[in-house]
Amino acid sequence: MNCSDLIIIGAGPGGYKAAVYAAKKGLKVTIFEDVNVGGTCLNVGCIPTKTYVHSKTFEEAVERQPQVVEALRSGVETLLSHPNITLVREKAKFIDACTIEASPSGEVWRGANIIIATGSSAKMLPIPGADRQNVGSSTELLGLKELPKRLCIIGAGVIGMEFASVFQKFGSEVTVVEYLKECLPMMDSWREEPHPRPLSGERGDDTLRTERQGGERRGRLRADGNGPQGQHRRPEPRSCRHHPCS
Repeated sequence: MNCSDLIIIGAGPGGYKAAVYAAKKGLKVTIFEDVNVGGTCLNVGCIPTKTYVHSKTFEEAVERQPQVVEALRSGVETLLSHPNITLVREKAKFIDACTIEASPSGEVWRGANIIIATGSSAKMLPIPGADRQNVGSSTELLGLKELPKRLCIIGAGVIGMEFASVFQKFGSEVTVVEYLKECLPMMDSWREEPHPRPLSGERGDDTLRTERQGGERRGRLRADGNGPQGQHRRPEPRSCRHHPCS
């Protein structure tokens, strides 16, 4: 059995920063991550998206994105190489309030303190056709190798509008569908109103349209927000002070 002062599930910004802080304070830390360290923002969110924003062409963005992400990800891995930190590249499953089983190895870890920092993932739209092959989230859109001729984005929040502006700049014909009456509905109203007009005229044509409902398009992006990542069901809280590793 492996013992830690602190177990962290998820090596995104919340998880890896907590791990580094605890390790510097002298705690023995174990952190689980079954995909890539750095979380959604670094790997499939803010960082690669901003690479697209600051690229002149789609081809340039596709080439630069993995280079930027890998450079920053290696920096996070360097932080997690602290001698008091053990990085376990597997899924974590609660056995009890103080015990974690690594999957698929089955190795068991116990700790007095456990932090769940699994982040979020794209929510699925509860509408017919959302499971079609040409429908994807922002993650799939960042993985495209060919520029779509036409793109329909469902959701005019910050994610949807950012991708709309980027792909309109690259040359795609973009339609944004939003249920509410305004784009960027979570923003102050003075920020919402100007966006559709400048975006549609950025290339001097009408390649970006916003509408409250629309029909079929060759490509679609779900940008209706994120939900909790993972389905960790931790047992009822209880003190781990007297567990075998204490």
